[in-house]
Amino acid sequence: MMVKDNIIMSFMTRLKSIIETLIIEYEMDTKTLSLCSGANEDVMCRFLSSINLVSTEEKYELAVRIMFIYFVFKFPYYEKY
Repeated sequence: MMVKDNIIMSFMTRLKSIIETLIIEYEMDTKTLSLCSGANEDVMCRFLSSINLVSTEEKYELAVRIMFIYFVFKFPYYEKY
């Protein structure tokens, strides 16, 4: 049980870091990021305040939407074969 909890917490910490990176590096505020990703701004703000303030379902939805935006910004160009 302890290992599973550590893996989940490390993923949530990584997700929080990715959101903070998007906000800082691309100079986005939470409203812009939520509009681009389709994520709920209130959920994102609560998640950034404390990981424990957000339900598991909200964390999953936030993770899917933020990881998509992160992928788009990280790999903006695709090579044509």
